[in-house]
Amino acid sequence: MGSKAMLTGLTIRRFRGIRELELEGLAQVNVLLGRNNAGKSSVLEALYLASAALSPIDPVREADKMTYLLNRRGHRGLSPGVGWEVLWFGYDQSEDVKMELDFDGITLEVRLTRDQERPTLGFRAPAEMKNLMNRLYVESQEFFRALMFIDAALLRNIKQVERTLWTPLLRDRSDRLVVEVLREGYGVPVEDLTYAPFGRIIQLVAKLPRTAVRVDDLGDGARYALVMVMAAALAKNTMLLIEEPESHQHPGGLAKTLEMLLSLVKKNETQLFMTTHSLELVRLVEAIGREAGISLATFFLERSEDGLVRARRVEASDRELLAELGLDVRFLDVI
Repeated sequence: MGSKAMLTGLTIRRFRGIRELELEGLAQVNVLLGRNNAGKSSVLEALYLASAALSPIDPVREADKMTYLLNRRGHRGLSPGVGWEVLWFGYDQSEDVKMELDFDGITLEVRLTRDQERPTLGFRAPAEMKNLMNRLYVESQEFFRALMFIDAALLRNIKQVERTLWTPLLRDRSDRLVVEVLREGYGVPVEDLTYAPFGRIIQLVAKLPRTAVRVDDLGDGARYALVMVMAAALAKNTMLLIEEPESHQHPGGLAKTLEMLLSLVKKNETQLFMTTHSLELVRLVEAIGREAGISLATFFLERSEDGLVRARRVEASDRELLAELGLDVRFLDVI
């Protein structure tokens, strides 16, 4: 895997609500559509789990990845070995959780057993590529170490985002990108962002023409956009996972945020995975990606009662044809 490494295929077995799922033909930007409980968030969590095999600490949350994953859907105080079974399909630990991640001929094999506190990683490659295994192992560590998972809980935790992302963002002056998004996408006349004491607490504030306000007090959409752009600016040659980026977003602000997000993805050679219920987001991503020359894949996930998840790739032309027939691609499972 060189500087332009990209995940091309993913297989997940016996993880969360997924008994089995195969995703093929992955692109630089991947959008996952589907009904609730179809497995969209589980795909992001599976990639996050795979990263824990090489880098156990979350670089943004500064927390153990496995502990966070266990408690992400409900703060129950779970830890590896305590409530461990919630990560297994049907809570059945008689078989291991398994994943295969394909990188253009090289396959990373991830396995989670009931007796180990974190997943293990192995490699599989054609015989002619065996001499590359040591280098691939080192490069995969670098690829996964910087992986970022942006979900609703993190979007609300501005304090933690400031703590881990602001200084490196400021170091290369990527803070100007955040200011641009706030001004052009959300109509906030921000001149600059800085730290200042509010209630004896030093925190990030937006400097306006006549006053200054805490970043916490910006609208939800503006704050969420701020976190996504900060993460995208710092995620380089890795994966960026974002859960429902359209949350609390006005279409105008969402368009500007996605424009900035995809430009950073292209510049930083990052692979992006997003889950969504929004056709508007899909259309915006398609238009922006096409203009920027970024490869894009949209998948509709459909989960059967026995946990088999089927992933159907949906092209823009397919979605437009369905729309002309008065049909919504989000109901592809009943069409």
